[in-house]
Amino acid sequence: MSTLKVSTISPLGTDATKTITIGSAGDTVAGAGANTPSFFVSKTSDQSISGDATRTKVTFDTEVFDTDSAFSDNKFTVPTNQGGKYFFSSSLRVEASGGSMDYAQVIFYKNGTRFYMPTQFQTSANNMGNSHLNASVIFDLSASDYVEVYGAISGSSTAIGGAAAGSENNQSFFMGYKLIGA
Repeated sequence: MSTLKVSTISPLGTDATKTITIGSAGDTVAGAGANTPSFFVSKTSDQSISGDATRTKVTFDTEVFDTDSAFSDNKFTVPTNQGGKYFFSSSLRVEASGGSMDYAQVIFYKNGTRFYMPTQFQTSANNMGNSHLNASVIFDLSASDYVEVYGAISGSSTAIGGAAAGSENNQSFFMGYKLIGA
């Protein structure tokens, strides 16, 4: 293997597209140009919420991918030397038997403390049944910081929904990756 060291790469001529091709289809990027660490986890079974409007840590039981083995115990932990800005997204299928739900929330926790609650829906009609909540956030994190997802639902017999094992219908998921150039 050879190493090419340069200060600047520029396209030749006056090509209007200014496209520089490195490698070919199927090649992967490693190092500073990769959005890693990254992970995607989902649920395959329903999770009961511990009480009316109680914030409950969401348990994800299926790891689709985890580039740096940084997702464990239902939380993402920033690996050593991987501090920086991270994008996270979560979608939760919230359920209430009998349609008795006033509101539901997706809450991001950082290092065990509620940090950001970007999504909540609420109704005065008290007639919501099953719904999906989607939330995204960008955190500036240091090595060993960790991020978790919590859910809260008002009503009785409430749950965070999962999908059948092997189903492509990821009812509830949590994903994230390190941003490059931010």
